[in-house]
Amino acid sequence: MVKAQVKATGSAMATAFGKQKEFAMVMTIINTAQGISQALAAFAPPISFVMAALVAAAGAAELATISSAKLAPNNYWFYFRRERYSVKD
Repeated sequence: MVKAQVKATGSAMATAFGKQKEFAMVMTIINTAQGISQALAAFAPPISFVMAALVAAAGAAELATISSAKLAPNNYWFYFRRERYSVKD
């Protein structure tokens, strides 16, 4: 019974992780676009292009970090309860 609940919860966690990851990527793209627009508006033309490029690079780095994130294997979030419920892997 407990193993089935752990498996179902793990599946739900994987689904939630995927949706949260997609949401974070979309928000990063939106925030990067806003930052580029603000950089272009805030500075004079030669410097504004440099600032916009820096914002774009930071946004690309953040997007790469988010896209490389993976869900922890073996349901580590359940590790501390494993002894209590005596669930064996």
